[in-house]
Amino acid sequence: MNKWLYRVLFLLVINLDYAASCDMSPVLVPPPTSEAISLYKESNIFWIVKNLWSLAIPAISLFTGFAAKLGEFCDQVTRRWFWNATLFGLIYLLNDCNIDDPSRLLCFLC
Repeated sequence: MNKWLYRVLFLLVINLDYAASCDMSPVLVPPPTSEAISLYKESNIFWIVKNLWSLAIPAISLFTGFAAKLGEFCDQVTRRWFWNATLFGLIYLLNDCNIDDPSRLLCFLC
């Protein structure tokens, strides 16, 4: 164990020495344009809406009883727990993809 610790410390010291001797100048970054800032704000709002929608779909299926009905259906079709869970997951994911983005489902099936 001590050998590994000494090796890690040795590599750390070598890397720190190399980083201290690096004489590269910093890269200049241009200031953001107003179009870039507005796109950033719009994409943040889109990200929030997308994540809330992704949380709403499982909540709706849970609170409406769709998941329980789907579980009962899978239990009637299959008797073994593995195939029951597999069929439940497959039907649930297909339904989730269809609700979330129907074009994604079409790409999946083609």
